[in-house]
Amino acid sequence: MAEPMGEEVIERLLRHLVEIEEGSLSCADAFAMLDEYADLSCYHQRAHEIMPRVHHHLELCADCLRFYETLLAMLQATEGA
Repeated sequence: MAEPMGEEVIERLLRHLVEIEEGSLSCADAFAMLDEYADLSCYHQRAHEIMPRVHHHLELCADCLRFYETLLAMLQATEGA
């Protein structure tokens, strides 16, 4: 039998549902822009201001965030080489 969810977990899930709004990016849309977002992040500190919808998607999607972090690490390693 699964454990019941605590209030904190339920509150966090509800907050995420509220944050998902019409016009937010799908994973496919965000993925198509991750190269540009990673470039901006690597070379420009305000990528989140320039591409807020991608930033918002990354806050909500662990899979896309993981891919972005890998891409960013590769860019930073290339920069240091």
